[in-house]
Amino acid sequence: MNEQEIHIHIHTESPTNRRGSRPKAAVKPRGISKEADMKALMTRNLWERFLFEPFTAGLNPWINLQSAKKAAESGHSVEIMGYEMDEARLTNSMIEKAKHTKGSIVTADDLIDFMIESGFSIAESTGIRRELMELYLESRIDLVGLAWDLSSDKISQRKAAIYQRELSLAS
Repeated sequence: MNEQEIHIHIHTESPTNRRGSRPKAAVKPRGISKEADMKALMTRNLWERFLFEPFTAGLNPWINLQSAKKAAESGHSVEIMGYEMDEARLTNSMIEKAKHTKGSIVTADDLIDFMIESGFSIAESTGIRRELMELYLESRIDLVGLAWDLSSDKISQRKAAIYQRELSLAS
C-alpha cells in the first residue's frame, strides 16, 4: 500500500512580510482628517434624515407648478391653485426640516453643497433637464437660507455654487 507523508508546519511567530517587519495597517491618504470625515458623515446623515424626503417630495409638484404657470401665461385655461397649495405645504415642510439640521459641526454651506450634488445626481438618474434642476435647487437654497437665517448675500453665493459646479466640471 502506498503511504503518503503529511507535513504540518506550525508557526508560533507573528506574520511578517518579506522584509521581516509586521504588515502595516491601511493608511489614509494625506489631507483627509478625521474631523473632515466626521463632518462628511454627519452632513450625509442630516441630509438623509431631514432633507432628502422633503427635497424629493417637492420636486414633481414644483415642476408641475412651473408648467402650469407657463401654460397660464401662454393663454391656456389652467387651474394653478392646487399646485400652489402643494408647493406651499412642501415649502413649509422643507423649512421645518431644515431647522432641525442646525446646531452641529455641519454648516449650511455643507448641507447646500450636498443638496446640489444630490440634486444633480437625481436629475441625471431620472432624466430631468439640468436647467430645470438648477432652478429647483435655487428655490430650495432659498428655503434652507430661511431656516438657517442666512443673509441674502450668503444665499446668493450659495446659488452661484450651482453654476460654479458646472464650470469646474467643464475644466
